[in-house]
Amino acid sequence: RACEVGTSASEDGSECLSCPRGRYAVAGSASCDICSAGFVPDSTQSVCAACEAGKYAGAGSSECPVCPLAHHSDPASSVCSLDASLMAMALLCIGMQHLGLVPLRRSLRRRIRIVDVSQLG
Repeated sequence: RACEVGTSASEDGSECLSCPRGRYAVAGSASCDICSAGFVPDSTQSVCAACEAGKYAGAGSSECPVCPLAHHSDPASSVCSLDASLMAMALLCIGMQHLGLVPLRRSLRRRIRIVDVSQLG
């Protein structure tokens, strides 16, 4: 049986079943496949689309989550890397403020977004 995109034939071939989340199939596929690392199925589950820069995905993923704070990735990445220059700048600023070398003005404090790092994965 020839199935449409995003579906594959049942074991007995009597019907076409939607591909499970994280898998894709081209028209006429006998089975649904997983996308390579750095790619996820598009909304039709017919092709794999690359994750954008700043996002990542392992093989078989269904979505591209955003990299954690102070991390980055290139397009089609399977992992995020620590952005050492950003981390060094943050630590320098924190250290200087802690030592009283750079006072943090109230107006600036209001503009700083506080992030709960436990929620970043």
